[in-house]
Amino acid sequence: ASGEPVRVSCAQGGELYRLQAVPVKRNSGKFGFIEMTAGMNPYVQRRAPFEVFDILCPIADGMIADPKTVEAVRWIGRGPWTVGTNRVMFTVRQGEAVRALDFRVISHAVTLPSVGRCSFKYTNWFNFNQIAIRHRVKQWSEAHWSLIEKYVRMAAAGRQNMSWFPASFVNDPEDEPKFARLLSIYDKSGIWYLESPHLATFNGPWGSPNFKVCGTTNVTTSAEGRKILEERCRRIAYLLDKFSLRERWRQHIADEPNEANAEEYRKTAAIVRAQLPGVRLTDAVGMTGFEDVIDIPCPTVDQYEKHREGFHRAKDEVWTYVCCVPGGRWMNRFMDVELLRPTLLPWASVHFGVKGFLHWGYNQWQQDQDPFLEPYPKTWAGSNNGHT
Repeated sequence: ASGEPVRVSCAQGGELYRLQAVPVKRNSGKFGFIEMTAGMNPYVQRRAPFEVFDILCPIADGMIADPKTVEAVRWIGRGPWTVGTNRVMFTVRQGEAVRALDFRVISHAVTLPSVGRCSFKYTNWFNFNQIAIRHRVKQWSEAHWSLIEKYVRMAAAGRQNMSWFPASFVNDPEDEPKFARLLSIYDKSGIWYLESPHLATFNGPWGSPNFKVCGTTNVTTSAEGRKILEERCRRIAYLLDKFSLRERWRQHIADEPNEANAEEYRKTAAIVRAQLPGVRLTDAVGMTGFEDVIDIPCPTVDQYEKHREGFHRAKDEVWTYVCCVPGGRWMNRFMDVELLRPTLLPWASVHFGVKGFLHWGYNQWQQDQDPFLEPYPKTWAGSNNGHT
């Protein structure tokens, strides 16, 4: 009850974390994003506002300096365990007071493959710039690289075995040392599968009828756009051959093509495939109809369920993804739905033969957003006014 420091230790080792709550001020929408009007989405588990434990803060050396600020503690045991009942013993000390806590943990004969080439394909897109901004370090400084390594190790601990490269690392020959350094970090952590940054983006608002080469104003199918696109593909081919990455590489073209730009996407994909023969093309798609040009279609989970047989009939490898959608009754990782939903995502994937999962996104925060106090963007896309 006093404010004296508390020290927690476990005879079996492991890691201790303080659980920190974040405020959920608005509910997710029935379609996705945020509710336009409170109460529109009947599928949430809990009505906002509320708090939910969502942050793990390491407890260094088991010392809790101010126990009055700690509501819950999480322990992660690393074993080794024997199959059956294991004894786990904690000791809690505060001043002269000592308390022993004795638990029984049941261990089952289940073995997960090491994170890497043979584990389930899982990617969660980093924002490398936000790592620098949030930790107040200069981008690509040694401090930034040290943080990137910690983020990647944490991602791999969460079973992530796929990640991507910033665009300049792929496009700019002067950034090749950065490409090599990030590749080394991925290799050491267990990240096996590698993703290209997108080569193109919508030429205008989301869902525009054509695409432009990223970082330019040139439409991909124009003469100048095609020239730049081919140059960038040749640069990628050079990196893949120099670092022996063709088997590991997955090439993105443009994110979430749709009916309005399907033909332009096909033409753009043909340009890329001609320069990168044998490299598997993949993109997040919100609909069917791109199986003829994409090697690995990655639909949202709701679109996958609606067209599951068609996806699998057309392709030997299908992934799924979630982002700000889908909402309502669909599986996602929103904070106001049952904890069972995000848990079921990988189980459902294995059950239906889905080979990979993409989550957007790892730390995709806005410039003025504090993710510990505002766990959703304030003014981005539909999240400021919601969707029904």
